[in-house]
Amino acid sequence: MPKKPRDLRAPSVERWSKQTRKRVHQLANQSIKWLVFSVAVGLFPFAGKYVHFYVRDKPLDFASLLSDGSLLTVSAIVAASGLSELLVNRGPLRALEIVVIGGTLLVVYLGATSFAAVTDGFSSKGHISDLSANLFLTSVISGLGCIISAEVNRWNSTQS
Repeated sequence: MPKKPRDLRAPSVERWSKQTRKRVHQLANQSIKWLVFSVAVGLFPFAGKYVHFYVRDKPLDFASLLSDGSLLTVSAIVAASGLSELLVNRGPLRALEIVVIGGTLLVVYLGATSFAAVTDGFSSKGHISDLSANLFLTSVISGLGCIISAEVNRWNSTQS
């Protein structure tokens, strides 16, 4: 009797095991907590700056909001908070974790040194705001990579 061809479609969520669903739920919870308490709370000073501009009837644009380089500091802190989660919950280092740690350390370094350069009068408002936004997005992505790696390490440590 010929073998039945293997189904190559991705399994639907209904066919996931109970343990897989639990792990995905844990990963989503950890990621959402980190995004809310590290990333969103880190952006509160910009909400205050917006209110300040609004109350004083000053024109507010993207460049003036980010021109002082404070988002660079927030970027470094956001990346470092994700990194701390990974370092606290790490098992044996795997190649992917080494890449995630290295990339996140690079983001922390770039955020800190860029802020130092900005406070020294390094660049124009437009350049600073673009650099800030790009580095912030990179810090969120690298921090989220750290959170995911930390959660996978937790799963692996409970299996052994």
